[in-house]
Amino acid sequence: MAYILDTSKLDRIIDRLQPRAEMVLDKLARDIEAGWKGRIIEKHVIDTGAYLNSVHVKPKEKPLERIISDGVEYGVYQEFGTTRIAARPCASPAVEAVRKSFDAAFTKLFRP
Repeated sequence: MAYILDTSKLDRIIDRLQPRAEMVLDKLARDIEAGWKGRIIEKHVIDTGAYLNSVHVKPKEKPLERIISDGVEYGVYQEFGTTRIAARPCASPAVEAVRKSFDAAFTKLFRP
């Protein structure tokens, strides 16, 4: 016995929602980037400005995916600390700061 699953309605929903979801992700990624940079300034993690200037949203490679990263080797040490320096997290608090906005935006997106 064979079953056929008609996904045409789901495909139409995805086609309708994806552009709006992409816009939501773009805004949230920019908010995270701004929050991360703001925390770098607030925590006085600026020496040369390389860390601050390296934080950015990478160009979109896949649908519904955004990558916000720093481009310095020592960013991970700033975030989590080492045996010699205390952690001065900037990325994770920036992500946490937009969590409620993320949840609200996607909840709104899926409501009729």
